[in-house]
Order: sequence, then C-alpha cells, then structure tokens
Amino acid sequence: MAFWRGKSPSQDPCHRTTKMLDLTRHAVEEITGDILPDYKLWISLQNKTLPRNIKGFLWCTMHSSHKIGHYWQKMSKPEFTERAICEHCSAIENMDHILTSCELSGQGIVWELAEAAWSLTHKDWVFPSIGVILSCGLNIYVNNKGRPDKGLNCLCTIIISESAHLIWKIRCEWQVGRGGSYEKLHHQKEIKNMWFLAMYQRLLLDKWSSDTKYGGKALRKSTLVNTWKHLIPSEDIWTSDKQSFTRVLVGKGLGRPKECNR
Repeated sequence: MAFWRGKSPSQDPCHRTTKMLDLTRHAVEEITGDILPDYKLWISLQNKTLPRNIKGFLWCTMHSSHKIGHYWQKMSKPEFTERAICEHCSAIENMDHILTSCELSGQGIVWELAEAAWSLTHKDWVFPSIGVILSCGLNIYVNNKGRPDKGLNCLCTIIISESAHLIWKIRCEWQVGRGGSYEKLHHQKEIKNMWFLAMYQRLLLDKWSSDTKYGGKALRKSTLVNTWKHLIPSEDIWTSDKQSFTRVLVGKGLGRPKECNR
C-alpha cells in the first residue's frame, strides 16, 4: 500500500484528520511533555516496526477514512444513517469508540492482556486512548544513557498496534462475517486465543525478518532479543512454538483477564 501519493496529508487536511492529529499530539504531550508537529506524527506511522497492513490501518484511522460512523451519517436513506450508531452503546461508531469503549468489540479483554504483557517490563501502563494508539510508532522510552531504548520502544509499538488492529478485526468479523448477531459475539476465551496468536505471529515475523538472506535490510538479532526478552526468556525466543509461547505468557499471569463487559 502506497502512502502520500498525490496530495500530501499535511496540505489542507480535512477537519476529521486535523482532529485526530490534535488528539494524537495531546496524548504525546501528556506522556512526554513534548508538543510534536504534524510531520513527526505522520512519519511515526511509517515506523519500520509496523508491518504494512497495520501501517495502512493506522494511516486510515488518522484520516478517519474507515467506512464507519460519519461515513454513514452522510447518507440520505435512514437504513444507512442508522449504521452510524453503535446499536448496543447508542454512540457514534467511530474508531475511538470501537477501540477504547465499545462493549461489543472485545476491546476490554484485549487491553487487559496488553496491559498484563506490558507490566512484565515494569514500566507504567498508559491506557490506550485513540491518541496513544496513533502515536505508538514514536520512540518514547530512553535507556540509562538518555538514548532511545530500541527494544522497549519496539515492544510498546508491537503490543499497542497489534492489539488495536486485533480489536478492529474482531469488530469487522462480528459485523460482517457473523452478521452482527448477539448470539455470535466473540467469547472471552476466543478473544484471548486470538491475541496470543497475533503476538506469536508477530514474533515469527520478527524472526523471519532477522534472516541474514535479507542482508542490510534484516532486523538485527540484538534488536529482536531486546524486544521480546521482556515477555519470554531470551533462550526461548528462537525455539518456541505457539504452544510454548502461550504457556510461558500464561505462566507469567497473562490469559486470565478479569471479568469485564464486552
């Protein structure tokens, strides 16, 4: 997927894009104290840690270009405008609602798992607002020398971006693949398994990306280890399969989310 062909997003952005940029900027300011210009926020969406499909997802989210909420409000027929509202929550079904507050998208369970994973780094957890999600590609954490902590920043980017993208996929699968039936909502165990699978597949992607056949473009093995050592022992990074990966995380307290509304 190609970005910024034709008109640049920084040139005359629409009102919804401007609002998302402001929300993202405010979220970063609350965490770091820095006020970032638009171009740095756009550049962060091209972080190499983000796979192509998630880059596209975040880019569309920044532009509010998904066919939800306001997209249906523009329609003239009532049967279409009704789709703009979350039937269960009676709120505009925008991406902020889906990813952070909807009771049907599974977001509560996903973010509990994400928080539990991040707690293994012994760093403070900031609940992902839409601004935090859109700024996940920024290098926020530094090491003892005051330089960006590449492993920690990569892990933060992975946990937040993969979790947000999974919530979106769960919502789409339920609405489209399952017809939006309340009887076919994703169960907690199902969501948990989907999250573990997404994280394991991401570990596999990083291992494949570190193959020396990619030459100078290969992911450094030291970066891979420094990223994943927070979740699983360094010696298990290269040999773990899905079952052992999940077993290690469950043993560290993940996979037993608190009861929450979906």
